[in-house]
Amino acid sequence: MIKCTKGQVRRLKTALRWKIPPEQRQRIQMVLLRESGMTQPLIATAMGVSLSTVNRAHMAYDQGGLDALKPKPIGGRKRENMTLEDEKALLARFAKAAGAGEMLNIHDLKPTKRPSGTKPVRARSIIFWPGTAGAS
Repeated sequence: MIKCTKGQVRRLKTALRWKIPPEQRQRIQMVLLRESGMTQPLIATAMGVSLSTVNRAHMAYDQGGLDALKPKPIGGRKRENMTLEDEKALLARFAKAAGAGEMLNIHDLKPTKRPSGTKPVRARSIIFWPGTAGAS
């Protein structure tokens, strides 16, 4: 356990007044509770988290300071949706067939060729039932 200086404690307390994500705020509070003399099991109980969560927050702060307490970015692909107007234009040509009770193939919705340098765009799932608005 690394003891914080008075300046570091002051900086942590100041950081609590910033507009920061709740996860980072909780980690800062864990470090401040350690500096006040609480043990990790007591901090875990008081904060409603596991002991390993408290331990990870303390190790992160000891190794990287305040910046290490920031939440890590969540992985995965970034999804982009079409605007409602673009989606209506794309689905308009299929609405007539759906209104007539014909089957639509999902491959018909996907563009066969995309201009180079553009990202694929996902349309929302919309089903047109015969006799409802949107079906022609």
